[in-house]
Amino acid sequence: MSAVGASNGGRPSPAVARRAEIDRFIPAFMLVTESVRLRSRELSVVVDQAISGGVNMVQLRDKHAKREAFAETAAKLRIVTWAPPAPARALLLINGDDTIAVECAADVHMPETAGSSDALRDEWYQSLIISRSAHSVDAAVQAERDGADMLVLGTVFPSKS
Repeated sequence: MSAVGASNGGRPSPAVARRAEIDRFIPAFMLVTESVRLRSRELSVVVDQAISGGVNMVQLRDKHAKREAFAETAAKLRIVTWAPPAPARALLLINGDDTIAVECAADVHMPETAGSSDALRDEWYQSLIISRSAHSVDAAVQAERDGADMLVLGTVFPSKS
């Protein structure tokens, strides 16, 4: 079946559109955030400077933030990474919270133990880009089988996932 067809008005399929969006940011230079490392600096300023310096993917990760504060930070970073109608300056991945990702029109990064990426897309929307952690070859293969669009390999911060 063609990725572009009459049933979708000649537009690329969601999978092809996701691949094209990811390809804009390859090779990837990802900033993974952690609020405890900011030392009183404003995260949106740090992210803006990082993007100006060449970062093209930002993963908002804050395992200690309350959900409301995390959502506010995500919304601020969405403004820093993308100001429509211009193309995104950087891909924004929200770590572990697909609801917040969808609320701020970002994409999502899930832990190695996450379930099916296709089920997550069915719940939200087909163009959602899903990144997944992998800490072994077996985990990478499973993430691909589960429909992840891209992988983050290795442990960046100490983690039990």
